[in-house]
Amino acid sequence: MVSETSGIPRTELTSGAPYIIAEEKLSSRELRLEERGIDLLLDSLSFPYVLMLLAGLMLADGLITEYLVNSGVASEGNPFMQGPLSGGYFMPVKIIGAWLSALILASIHRHNPKLAAAVAWAFIVVYCVTVYWNIGGFIAHLGY
Repeated sequence: MVSETSGIPRTELTSGAPYIIAEEKLSSRELRLEERGIDLLLDSLSFPYVLMLLAGLMLADGLITEYLVNSGVASEGNPFMQGPLSGGYFMPVKIIGAWLSALILASIHRHNPKLAAAVAWAFIVVYCVTVYWNIGGFIAHLGY
């Protein structure tokens, strides 16, 4: 720690050896460069792109699922979405769900950016796996 009165770093003895303890103050630019990976997730300018990626994956999941179910190759595993799928209003429900998810995450991002980024990226991973699974079914349907 820096002594408040002298401004000189104080030393402490730990197991016989002196160590200088100093607080290092980084400028905001240095801090941003040091934590660049997290800044890409939390930056107010890049977070809308994260939300667009999530919404796009949700819609891709819906399109591929609808095609595979209508072709008789697959069935919808989500019991809440089986009704809209058989009723013909599956994609409007997916569009509204993607839009509401983006609005809720944007609202959370204003108050707690780290939480919003963590939740958004967790769902992006889930939807990437789901879309990958659906694409595998689509390729199997084509006979490759």
